[in-house]
Amino acid sequence: MSGKEVKKMLKKNGYKISSNKGKGSHEMASKNGRSFPIPNHKSLKRGTFKSIRDKVKEIEALNE
Repeated sequence: MSGKEVKKMLKKNGYKISSNKGKGSHEMASKNGRSFPIPNHKSLKRGTFKSIRDKVKEIEALNE
């Protein structure tokens, strides 16, 4: 899965993507005051994807 695909999924779920806050090839995804980086890579490594998934789960759990 690419960074572009991850950003598209996050946008559909209400996350805001900010390109000016990230460094280099990264952008920031945020929702309800919590943010995390999303790399703009063609292919995300498994660990990177799992880290993003875990952050999303954490943020969503706080919203319940």
